[in-house]
Amino acid sequence: MPDYVPLVQKLLDKTAKRKIDWKGTYDSGTFIAVVEGDYSFELSFSPSNRVADRRSLVMKDHDGAPVLELQASQPTQDSSQSNDDKWTLLEELWEEARATALNIDEKISQVSNILDTL
Repeated sequence: MPDYVPLVQKLLDKTAKRKIDWKGTYDSGTFIAVVEGDYSFELSFSPSNRVADRRSLVMKDHDGAPVLELQASQPTQDSSQSNDDKWTLLEELWEEARATALNIDEKISQVSNILDTL
């Protein structure tokens, strides 16, 4: 099985530098990005009342065929180190994608400016 961690780390790095344009979807916990028109990424958060929360990342090619699928559950004392490492990476990516898709940096700046004038 290929090691997808380096690819996801690159995606995280580019997202943190705001070079990947994530967009929101009808589901507030899901974000999508298209890279060079050939590949798309769907990143989602699935809260659960019965089981630990989940993060997932699906990469598809230009035909919509899945190329990569990663999932991780919120770490517990019984979860594997592999799961926990994937969770950390997907959690960071999800937070950065959310900030990009919802334009959070700009909104925080605007509110800060408003508060400065009060």
